[in-house]
Amino acid sequence: MATKFSYEFVTGKGKFVRVIVPDKFNRFSMKLWMNTESVEKIKKLIEGDETYAGIQNILGKDDDGYFMSFGRPTFVQKRDGSRVPISPPIVLDKDGKTPLLNTQIGDGSDLTVKLEVRRYTDPLRNKKTSVRIESIRVNELVPYTSASFKKEELKSVEGLAEQPF
Repeated sequence: MATKFSYEFVTGKGKFVRVIVPDKFNRFSMKLWMNTESVEKIKKLIEGDETYAGIQNILGKDDDGYFMSFGRPTFVQKRDGSRVPISPPIVLDKDGKTPLLNTQIGDGSDLTVKLEVRRYTDPLRNKKTSVRIESIRVNELVPYTSASFKKEELKSVEGLAEQPF
C-alpha cells in the first residue's frame, strides 16, 4: 500500500534548530515548545486512529511547557538499497514567502512548522504514522549566538574569540 501524506501546522518556540547543517545523527532537527492548540494537534497524532498507530515522538514537558523533537532525514533508503537525498526544510520569513537562506535560527525564535504526516504500512504489515519537518516559517527570529551552541560546538570554538586578528 502506498504512503498517504497529509500536513499539520504547529506553532511555538524553537530550540536547537538544525536546518542548514544536519545534526550528529545526519538529520535536520529541532525541538519545539508548542502553544496549546498545537499540543492538542500533536496529542491526536500520538493517539492515532482506527487504522493507523500514532506517532512515536515523545511529548515532553518542562517549566516552559510541552515540547517535542522533530526531524527530517538527509536521505531515504529505497528497497533496492539505493539512497535518495532529501533537501533541507525550506525556511521562510514571517510573510511566508521570502526564503531565509543560510539563516541560523536562534533558541527562542517563534516558529510555525509544517509537518509532513506520513501514514504507511511497514514490511511486517503494521500500519504506522510518522511526522517529519517539511518547512518552517520564522514568525520572530532570535539571532543565533554562541548561547545557542550545543556542547560539542562550544568545544569547537573554544578560545577562538580571544585570538588576535
